[in-house]
Amino acid sequence: MNRTISIAIINDYIPELKDLPSHTKWQIKESRLYRKILTDKLEIHIIEISKAIKEYEKNKFDKRLQWMMFFDNPESMEVGKIMENNKDIKEAKDILNSISRDEKNQRIAELRLKNILDKNDIYLTAREQGLEEGKKEGLKKGKEEGLKEGKKEGRKEGIKEGIKEGIKEGNKEGIKKGIDKQRKNTIKEMLKEKESIEKIIKYTGATEKEIIEIKKSM
Repeated sequence: MNRTISIAIINDYIPELKDLPSHTKWQIKESRLYRKILTDKLEIHIIEISKAIKEYEKNKFDKRLQWMMFFDNPESMEVGKIMENNKDIKEAKDILNSISRDEKNQRIAELRLKNILDKNDIYLTAREQGLEEGKKEGLKKGKEEGLKEGKKEGRKEGIKEGIKEGIKEGNKEGIKKGIDKQRKNTIKEMLKEKESIEKIIKYTGATEKEIIEIKKSM
């Protein structure tokens, strides 16, 4: 297999490694023959930053510890001092700044795109909501207008029907009144001719009481 190196940079202490230095290298060994390594193609490096900072205070010229300081905080004043004499760390800082700028530009581009997409989504959502609300409002207004128109039409129809019924009833009443008036006149004429009540009843269909009342009014 290809050589594989795993590096774990830990911010806190690892209790199991409390008596060991900040940087430890691990490999697979035989359990009884501790010096017998299974393979040199696998390494696990564990770096405890909190230990490295303390170690750096005692040995500021240790390049390995200088890198630990860079990993901890590349923007610190101490790293600025380290870069004056450590060109590798200065180069790493320049690369980091370049990556950060690219990431910033990329982030700005992403935010701009997100803003555009969000606006489009808002417009689309607003349009859909507007259409939906418009439909609801249209249906509501349509229903209300329909009811109003229906009531208007109903009133119109009612008036029409009322007029028709009035005319019909008026005609009936008028006819009835006309018939009654004609009958009274006939009764009066027959009474003037001295016709008998029986004969008047036969010809007009009036009751004896009606004939007597008309005779009194003459």
